[in-house]
Amino acid sequence: MCGAKQTAESSARKPKSRGNGQGTVYRREHSYTAYLVRYTGGHCFRATKGGFKTKKEAYAYIPKLHEQLLSPVPRSDLEISFANLYAKFIELHARRVSRSTLDCYKAAYKYYNKIYYLPFAQLTTEQFQACIDACPHGRRTKENMKALGTLLSSYAMQLGITNKDYAQFVYIERTEKNEKRPFTAGEIQKLFDYADTVPYVDYILILIYTGFRINEMLPLTLDDYDAENRCFVGGEKTEAGKNRVVPVSPKIQPYVDRLVQTAQENNTFYLFTNPLGNKMSADNFRKKWMPEALRACSIDDTLSPHQCRHTFVTLMKAVPASEIDKMRLIGHASYEMTAHYTHADISSLRNIVDNL
Repeated sequence: MCGAKQTAESSARKPKSRGNGQGTVYRREHSYTAYLVRYTGGHCFRATKGGFKTKKEAYAYIPKLHEQLLSPVPRSDLEISFANLYAKFIELHARRVSRSTLDCYKAAYKYYNKIYYLPFAQLTTEQFQACIDACPHGRRTKENMKALGTLLSSYAMQLGITNKDYAQFVYIERTEKNEKRPFTAGEIQKLFDYADTVPYVDYILILIYTGFRINEMLPLTLDDYDAENRCFVGGEKTEAGKNRVVPVSPKIQPYVDRLVQTAQENNTFYLFTNPLGNKMSADNFRKKWMPEALRACSIDDTLSPHQCRHTFVTLMKAVPASEIDKMRLIGHASYEMTAHYTHADISSLRNIVDNL
């Protein structure tokens, strides 16, 4: 009555379409991935290749995965150190990710210095954990370390160097979120009071009134400044942030004009330079010049460049203007699809910065 076949063959298991060791294909979001596993000498070796538009293309690639796994792993690769594997990985990965992501990997790599010269194939979770626990920075840096460890482990598995990702098991202790406060009105006034006498105070004010990230502001050149419209064209990190138009507030226009004039007179390429006239590095500004400038102004020297960006967002809250224009100025990606269909002219953006 239910319509099910009553013969014994109806309950028989269907034969597998592919036997053991022949590989398989699975779907990941909008593409297909070919996957093959091989057990040799008690070790499990895997090979994958993704990005296929159709299942048929992915199946057709499986024989190449067989060749990859059957080819013996050079002894030199089996003994490769953490540092040398990282060098190979970063050279390959540099073509696939943004510069800001690459900078995160490079910063995380520094805190693995205790295991630089150990063979990667011999590393365990305990050794990854010891490096992360010894890192003097917060949760974000430690999460980047774990991400780098898992990426290197995945790369090592592709090369047949190891068969397990031990970095994935590390534990990152939860800490209370340290909210970054903006500069107060009194602190901003102190910066204006000292801007003409204390070196690099003008850089801090420009960060506050443009909303640039430190890695977006320091690489700016004369070519990135439109003197006629009094605005910068720059930015990075997200599609929303790249090459965005940032008008210069009247409050910082004198400092920008001074930097432009100095660059023209000294025939220098960059607007933001160190005492030697070379491009100012973010690390030097963050760790040396900004704290020194803040101390000279009797301001808390633990305030960071990113807190200048927080201040810019805080100042914008009081300005009546389109939220789309505000997000366009700050370079946040959340407006991206809306902005695709919305166009703002410079006058709309200038209305915001003129009223900060």
